[in-house]
Amino acid sequence: MTSCVYSTAVLAALTVAGCGGGSDGGGEDGSPPQRGGEQARAALEKLDGAATAKRVSALRGLEFKDGAPKVTIVSPEDTKNYVRRQVERNYPDERLEADEAFYQMLGVIPADSGLRELLDKFGTNLILGYYDYKNPDELNMVTNERAAKPKAAESILAHELNHGLQDQNFGIGRFQDIKDPERSIAASALLEGDSQVLELAYNEKHLAGGPKATTDTGDLPPGILLYAIFPYQFGAEFVNDLIKEKDGYELVDKAWRGRPPTTTEQVIHPEKYLSGEEAGEVRLQADEVLDDAWKSTGKQSFGELDAIAVLSTKTLREGAAGKAIAQAAEGWDGGARELFTRGDDRALVVATAWETAKDAKEFAAAYWASLKKDRKGKASGGGVEISDVGVASMAIEGRDVTIAIAPDAQLAKQLAGV
Repeated sequence: MTSCVYSTAVLAALTVAGCGGGSDGGGEDGSPPQRGGEQARAALEKLDGAATAKRVSALRGLEFKDGAPKVTIVSPEDTKNYVRRQVERNYPDERLEADEAFYQMLGVIPADSGLRELLDKFGTNLILGYYDYKNPDELNMVTNERAAKPKAAESILAHELNHGLQDQNFGIGRFQDIKDPERSIAASALLEGDSQVLELAYNEKHLAGGPKATTDTGDLPPGILLYAIFPYQFGAEFVNDLIKEKDGYELVDKAWRGRPPTTTEQVIHPEKYLSGEEAGEVRLQADEVLDDAWKSTGKQSFGELDAIAVLSTKTLREGAAGKAIAQAAEGWDGGARELFTRGDDRALVVATAWETAKDAKEFAAAYWASLKKDRKGKASGGGVEISDVGVASMAIEGRDVTIAIAPDAQLAKQLAGV
């Protein structure tokens, strides 16, 4: 990962869009010097921001209307604190706690892990640079170990400068307040994919192919890594497909001006975006089963990326295993989830719709197998008991698959509609 533009809703999906970081010899709390240190600072100070900005502008075919942002050098500790402040300011405790429970119950993060802890790791290890649309006159470059290499530093700078171009020509602020996580991370794929494609083109033209990408993931869980890399890897593939469709940036610019992708399915399968296919409606009926003692934390979307994430709780599989997971999640047609609490008890319902009954069965079979294999679930009362989480049940009806996790098997089955 290279850089980021802060997005509240993307943080809700555990992604910071457009970020980068570094180390200046010590944290604000007196912590030991971070990797990169003075060598990284020296490399960043040598960057020619004006020359890089001209090259970026020419490659992207856009002008800096208000001048290129200036470079500010920050440390990994500064970056971690920046992420913390954004989370505290824009991610209410109740939403954070609900999302934390959602990811824990589906196995995307361990039951004993917290989102704040993981966001700290994200800010320290994966962010190499960031542009904040609320402070458009500057961009932040981090004294990370990778920034100590001149080619890497210039490559990151090109990525960040493209965020400045995006902001001055299209405005990225309107993407920052998208509340629905599915729409938010889909929009961030346009934002980051555009800059990733530009960065790679810059590397080829000006850096003899560019630096070798190496990133310390900080032992982040596989599912969280998937959310983190999605805007960059999948976003770049999406933008490249739009470029190829018209042999230029015409469709990319149209997406910026009025029609960004709205689902992760559209990003993963650009033909869905080009055809205008949107998510289908899915109805959650858990409130018809639960009594008034249970309180809803609010309904949220559940997209194709979420489906892949819940099948990737043990490792980010590559090769044939990775293709099998992608195939099991393919055919997604809509999804929603709702978490309920009653004291310390939690109950989760995920309703999904699929394009065909075969797609529904494939996802259901893959999910059920992952519960038993990856999460070491044990049969219990017609469901699967998952340690420290509860009992999972599942119902398949035509093209619909409903998953429920509750404190006991009977309630889980009722919520799933078994």
